[in-house]
Amino acid sequence: MEGMAVNIPGQYSLGQNLYFNLRTCTCPMHLYDNWSQEQIKAFMYCKEFNIPAFPGSYVEQPAWWLDVSSIIRNELAAIEKFESGKWQKKN
Repeated sequence: MEGMAVNIPGQYSLGQNLYFNLRTCTCPMHLYDNWSQEQIKAFMYCKEFNIPAFPGSYVEQPAWWLDVSSIIRNELAAIEKFESGKWQKKN
């Protein structure tokens, strides 16, 4: 399909592939729902203030929250890696 980014396995995360490829087919705003945005905000708040999202230790956090926060953390790391690669190519 013309305009599609080449998917080299392991080069880009799932989120990056969605970002690069789906925007050629649809408006990305159709993929963002309020729940997802609230989870990202909660993750960023917890990260910034170094507090857990829910009372208790790590093992007491809900499994769904651990999954969500892991996905967000991995995607943020992929963005940082991608952005640093762009910066290094410019210099």
